[in-house]
Amino acid sequence: MLFDIRTHASAINFLQEFLQTDFASIEYEYIVEDNLDFNIFWAKWLDQISSISIDEIKYLAFHVTSSSNDCLEIKSNGIKNLQSVLSEKTNLKSKLQEYGVRFDIENKLLFYRQQEINIDYDKYKGHFDLSPFEKRIERVAHKIYYDFQVDAFFLNCDISNYGTRIHQRPEFLYNLVNLFPELKDMENEWIDASKGYIVTFHASFDQFAWFTFYEQDYEYQDDLEKKLKLKKWLVSRAISRIFDPPSDYSKVFAYMKPEIIILPNQIIEFQEIAKK
Repeated sequence: MLFDIRTHASAINFLQEFLQTDFASIEYEYIVEDNLDFNIFWAKWLDQISSISIDEIKYLAFHVTSSSNDCLEIKSNGIKNLQSVLSEKTNLKSKLQEYGVRFDIENKLLFYRQQEINIDYDKYKGHFDLSPFEKRIERVAHKIYYDFQVDAFFLNCDISNYGTRIHQRPEFLYNLVNLFPELKDMENEWIDASKGYIVTFHASFDQFAWFTFYEQDYEYQDDLEKKLKLKKWLVSRAISRIFDPPSDYSKVFAYMKPEIIILPNQIIEFQEIAKK
C-alpha cells in the first residue's frame, strides 16, 4: 500500500485501498451522512481501522532541490543530510570553497577568509544576550547541528510559495548570506546556473522522524504498538486532501531521521520545476 497525497487522485486511491471500499461510498458517507465532520467519520470506521496492519505501507514524499547538472549527485549518491553535503565531495562544498568558506563539521568550526568561527550550537541556543552577529551564527549552527536532516513534503501545492526559495538554491545559502552578505554573489551565481527539481521517493515509516506524524515524543512512544494515532493521521490527511478546498499554500511536511540517506533505488522520479 502506498500513502500518497500529492494529488487529489492519489489521495483517493490511498483511501480506497486503506478502507477497502469505493470512493463513491466514502464520498456519500463523509459529505451526506457525516456532514464533513471528520470526528464522526473516524468514530464510525474506528473498529475496522484498528484491525488494519500498516506495517507494509510505503510513504511517498518529495524533496525540492536545485542543480546545475540534472541532479547527477542525487542520482549517483542519493539525498543526504546537510552535514554530509558539507563534509563530502559535493557541488555545494566546492562552490563554498571557491568563495573561501570551509566547514569542519566534527570540530564545529567555520572558516571564512581569515576568520575561524565557533559554530557549536550549544554555545548559542537559549541565550538572549547574543550580539546581532552571534544571532546569525546561531542560525547557521542551528541548521548544521539541529535541523540538518533531509526535509521533504507529502504535499505542497505550490513550491514557489515556500518562503526560502528552496527550488532556486540550497536553503542553507540563505543562512550563510545573512551571516556574510558579501556571499550574495555566490548565491546569485548558483541561482543563475541551476534549475529547480522535485525529487519524488518512497520511504518506510521507520525512516521518518517522529515529529513528522506526532506533536509530542510521548505520543509516538505510546503509539508504537497499535499505531492508532498514526492511522488517524494518515486518514485525516487523505480526507483533507480530497475534500478541503485546494490552496496554493497547502503543505504537509515530511522530516527524515537525521542519519537517513534516501538511496538512489528509493527515488521514483525527477521533475524539473518550470521557472516563473
